[in-house]
Amino acid sequence: MTSASLKFVSEQRMKHFFTGAFYDELQAIALYDRDRRLAAAFFQDISILEIALRNAIDRALSDRSGAMWFASSRMNRDARTTRQLCDTWARFPAGFRQPTEHSGTIRGRLISTCMFGLWVSILDSGGGTGLPEPRDLARHDEIRDRELLLAAFPGGQLVATAEHGAAGKLTGSWVHEQVRKTHLLRNRVAHHEPLILD
Repeated sequence: MTSASLKFVSEQRMKHFFTGAFYDELQAIALYDRDRRLAAAFFQDISILEIALRNAIDRALSDRSGAMWFASSRMNRDARTTRQLCDTWARFPAGFRQPTEHSGTIRGRLISTCMFGLWVSILDSGGGTGLPEPRDLARHDEIRDRELLLAAFPGGQLVATAEHGAAGKLTGSWVHEQVRKTHLLRNRVAHHEPLILD
């Protein structure tokens, strides 16, 4: 970025960098450029992780509940997760929502179109379903029990042990926390929030 292009960036956004650079314009621009390069580098790695994450969860759920796991009434999903799946489906062009002999293509497109937040939601503890009792609460640990986590993340136990020693276990809450932190960073990058001087 140059001094001339500062007029295209809001004063509020640049205030963070001007403060960090003690109001030196050239230093503030240099900090902003460094921050944007860092964001681009993060986004490249996060995009690879996001694809790997969705494929790992989809593969594990497909092996357990069939390729159409997301449409199964046996899946104990909360209202938020169901809404995320429905929103993804609604974004499809009408022609793609018709069942045909190409349903494998439709299924692949649905999985690849799901937002990062869906995979984070599947890994959390669950919540209200919007249905009457006894179906009023979804417990996602029924979806992502330890057996499914080990299938989806075969190296996860080693990482959990390295992080917490003998007490480290591959649990749903531990996996969710790792993914949640990545999701928060991804959202900061996607919304162009500052990453340095925070």
